[in-house]
Amino acid sequence: MRTKNKTKLIIISLGIIFAISTNSKSNFIDQLNKNDNLEIRNELDLKKPKNSGFWSLNFIHVDGNIIGNWSATAALDWCSGNGTWGNPYVIENVTIDAGGIGNGILIENSNDYFIIRNSKVYNSGSGGEDAGIKLQSVSNGTLINNNFSNNNIFGIYLDN
Repeated sequence: MRTKNKTKLIIISLGIIFAISTNSKSNFIDQLNKNDNLEIRNELDLKKPKNSGFWSLNFIHVDGNIIGNWSATAALDWCSGNGTWGNPYVIENVTIDAGGIGNGILIENSNDYFIIRNSKVYNSGSGGEDAGIKLQSVSNGTLINNNFSNNNIFGIYLDN
C-alpha cells in the first residue's frame, strides 16, 4: 500500500513539475517573440537622416538694430526661418574659419528667436572680446550641437 501511495505521489509530483516547466517554457518563448517584435518595431521607427548642405564661411554678423538684417541673413542658403517662437531663424551646418581676426559669429541687439545648430567655428581673433561666437545684448537664442574650439581667446562670449 505504501508503495502504491509513493508511486502515486511521485507521478503526481512529476506531472506538476512537467506542467509548470511546460508553462514556463511557453511564457519564455512568448517573451522572446515579444522582444523580437519590439526590435522590428524599433527598426521601423528609425528615420533616415536628411541630406543637408554644408557651407564654409569667414564670418557671420547679425545686428538686430539694422532693419532687415535678420531677414537678409535668412535669405541665404545656410539660414532659414522668420524669427518667431514657432519658426526661429536657424543657422546650421556652417564651418567658419575666422582667420585669426575678430569673431566667427557676432549676433547683437536681437530679441528674435534663433538657433545655431551643427556648426563649427574656429580661429577667432586674439582681441579682448573676440570669440568663436559672441552674443551681445541678445535674448531668445539657442545653441545646439556646435563646436566653438581652437579659438584664440573665447569659444563663446556672452555680453549683457
